Amino acid sequence: MAHKTLVSWTTMVLGYARFGFLDVARELLYKIPEKSVVPWNAIISGCVQAKNNKEALALFHEMQVSKIEPDGVTMVNCLSACSQLGALDVGMWIHHYIEKHNLFLDVALGTALVDTYAKCGNIARALQVFQEIPQRNCLTWTAIICGLALHGNARDAISYFSKMIRSGLRPDEITFLGVLSISLLSWRFS
Repeated sequence: MAHKTLVSWTTMVLGYARFGFLDVARELLYKIPEKSVVPWNAIISGCVQAKNNKEALALFHEMQVSKIEPDGVTMVNCLSACSQLGALDVGMWIHHYIEKHNLFLDVALGTALVDTYAKCGNIARALQVFQEIPQRNCLTWTAIICGLALHGNARDAISYFSKMIRSGLRPDEITFLGVLSISLLSWRFS
């Protein structure tokens, strides 16, 4: 490829990162002449998708040191890494960063926060963030329902499932798995 654009650079970075070729992805990232958040998001996302979550968070730190300003996409990816690692302290730091830098709490970012808090064991904070999100989708509701189920709060999970249905949203397969896990846990411990 004679002339590489930011899009072509980013596509290559993402592809190599997704398949675990982080050394090549990093090498390409450092060669990109135009400094932008987009290729950084690509490599962090690729790391998360390849389950290289510690590397994703290390790249997030490196991104900040390089004076590249993170955006909502960066935060969603980093929160996903935190939830997969169970890294509550880093997730809380990211939440503080979001608030400090006035990043808009859209559905994706709000859902990522709910999911991180729930999976990392702070269900009270997950519920608080859930209430603060201005708009919720099926994934947001599923994150809180599954989080409640995961922590043995069957009644609350069923209550949120009912509220989801009343709000007009249709549950997806993952939502039903969360409800099924509640049923199985209730049956097992009764």
